Amino acid sequence: MAKTKENAIPKLPYGEGSISLRKDGTYVYKKNIDKKPVFVYGKSVQEVMRKMKAKEKELSEKQIEDIKETLSDAMHEWLKNYKANKLKASSYDRLECTIKNQIDPSNIAKMRWQIITSDNIDDFIKELIDKEYSWSTIKKAYDALNEFYNYMTDRKKIADNPMILVEMPTKENVKKKVKAIEFFTEEDIVKFINEASKLMKHRNRPKYALGFGFIFMIFTGIRAGEAIALRWGDIDFENKTVMINKSIERVINREYDESNPELMKKKGITKYIDKEDTTKTKATRLLALNKHAYEAITQMYKYAKFKEPTDLVFATETGVCNNISNMTRSLNAIQEKAETSVQNSGLHVLRHTNASLLFKKNLPIEIIASLLGHSVEVCRETYLHFVQEQKAEAIQKLDAYNFEININ
Repeated sequence: MAKTKENAIPKLPYGEGSISLRKDGTYVYKKNIDKKPVFVYGKSVQEVMRKMKAKEKELSEKQIEDIKETLSDAMHEWLKNYKANKLKASSYDRLECTIKNQIDPSNIAKMRWQIITSDNIDDFIKELIDKEYSWSTIKKAYDALNEFYNYMTDRKKIADNPMILVEMPTKENVKKKVKAIEFFTEEDIVKFINEASKLMKHRNRPKYALGFGFIFMIFTGIRAGEAIALRWGDIDFENKTVMINKSIERVINREYDESNPELMKKKGITKYIDKEDTTKTKATRLLALNKHAYEAITQMYKYAKFKEPTDLVFATETGVCNNISNMTRSLNAIQEKAETSVQNSGLHVLRHTNASLLFKKNLPIEIIASLLGHSVEVCRETYLHFVQEQKAEAIQKLDAYNFEININ
């Protein structure tokens, strides 16, 4: 292309970038805006200069808009545009719930997120403590803010991260104390098994559809979501093992319109849906079945209506996916009849009972964590009381040594 006066490449002032001509005749204007390179392309010098001017205006307007953005708006935008593709559906729901229930009602929610200081966030944390939220709820809010500000700092949208100077309060400094872990004592386990394994008179059918399933959960320690997702093909009766590689969790249906429940009911769109996903740790566990777990799963299979490898082990009477609420009601009914010391609990009592039995056998915490599908750190924190009991018992064993101490 022959250069004319009109498309001659000008030498731009310092800081205004540079214009170059590619072999295909396209002009390229490169300029650093807010320390980031910006490129525009055109058929002439005038066109790229015009486009760069428009681009600068667009970015300037966006920057002004960003400055006006509140913390609440920015976090919801971050959640939708960045975290959505990185989280499991259930994790996304929990993070959204934290933003809506703890951050949105707070004083900092309506502040511009760029001007929020460490002191502002410290005040927010103190506010949550005063409202007597649990330590885990406060931790979720702290983690959400930390992730958000790390994201914004990494992308140079903010110079200083206010979370650097904010410390998460210790459990001792939180007013609402952590609820003690509920589990069945050995006496409770006997009572529970006796009731859960009962058969109906004259029908030779289990009194409780999930009774043997709950016994199986006690002696395997699997999570409720893992139990619901379990299929007969995951059970190896010959080798007495079970493969835990998936979980089902109830998550919010994003197609559900809360403003029009009647229309949703008409269309058959429910507020929640059951979604199959990986296990909580995204890892597969192969568990050997002890005699109690094996007997329980054998009885489940014996009385099951649907026994194909793809059929659900904890299915409903119609063979469809069960849910936490239905299973909890059944568990509570057995607890009541069995008169266990723990009443009206959630399904986690079964998993905690399994953990208590493992700790009583003085197994290394690494083995217990592996069986439960925990990291060692999470296992130690979750079952701190069991860990402390295990340590105390180990210390007491020193009494068995016959040493004499001479005190003058």
